[in-house]
Amino acid sequence: MVAHSLCAVMTGTADGFEGARVLVTGTDQNGRSGIIEDRPCAIGHASPSVRFSVIWESHSLPAREDDRSLAHANAIVPEPGGLKILVTTFAPDSEWQLPPSDTPDEIDEEKRRAAFHQTPTIDIITLVSGELYAVMEDGETLMRPGDTLIQNGTLHGWRNRSDQPATITGVLLSSAEHRAEHYEESLSP
Repeated sequence: MVAHSLCAVMTGTADGFEGARVLVTGTDQNGRSGIIEDRPCAIGHASPSVRFSVIWESHSLPAREDDRSLAHANAIVPEPGGLKILVTTFAPDSEWQLPPSDTPDEIDEEKRRAAFHQTPTIDIITLVSGELYAVMEDGETLMRPGDTLIQNGTLHGWRNRSDQPATITGVLLSSAEHRAEHYEESLSP
């Protein structure tokens, strides 16, 4: 069977992971389509604040239909020239436990609380459930289910000011500025 780079994620609980599956389609020797892989959605990183799982990755584009490897399932950033599909769930901000800050600056504290970061990727982020603020250096925007953010490799963070978990899906495309050292640095969340 040949795998197609198409998968579906089905979630069973509010945290977005328990009972979640990845379904991969393919064709058999007779050219008939079917589900050739049905596997649990493995959690790539879990903490009390954030959980993410790599659903699919391709090491280069155009993708090969038979490339089903998840060699770096714990890395968020795709290899140069590749892509990753993630599901991430954020606990409410009230449940985050951050270590004490050694700087009293309010602006730095907001960036720390929003877990500001920057990756060498263009991300297509869709909010699946809950509410989440996309935080940028010049402000923030509330996202609701179905909203999609195109994150163009800029410094950003996330805040969940509600009392419920918020789950996003993301397609991360390696950008033209993506260098191998960025990939190596990202192997651990």
